[in-house]
Amino acid sequence: MNAFATAMAALVADANMAAAVTYYAGGSGPGVALRAIRTAPDAAEQAFGTGIVQATDVLSVAVADLPAVAIGDVFILADEVELTVVSQPMRDVTQTAWQVMCRR
Repeated sequence: MNAFATAMAALVADANMAAAVTYYAGGSGPGVALRAIRTAPDAAEQAFGTGIVQATDVLSVAVADLPAVAIGDVFILADEVELTVVSQPMRDVTQTAWQVMCRR
């Protein structure tokens, strides 16, 4: 494990930074319990020549905990909020964390 993977493991273990989630490949089947860092930045989009601000949900998940993520996969948060992966997950520059764009 390199220093970046060690740091990511510490971040997702921190109760102030990350939360428990359950991951479902393809949206069903057996769930995998793991921890993820959730952010909800607003995104500016264009539609019909008009700027729209849209709420987003982005999860950062350790690659060590979840080697593969795909569009259509589902994460269920502890408060029962369901987040569905809507775009191709991308690894960060260190290849230690997935950046996963979701919709509620």
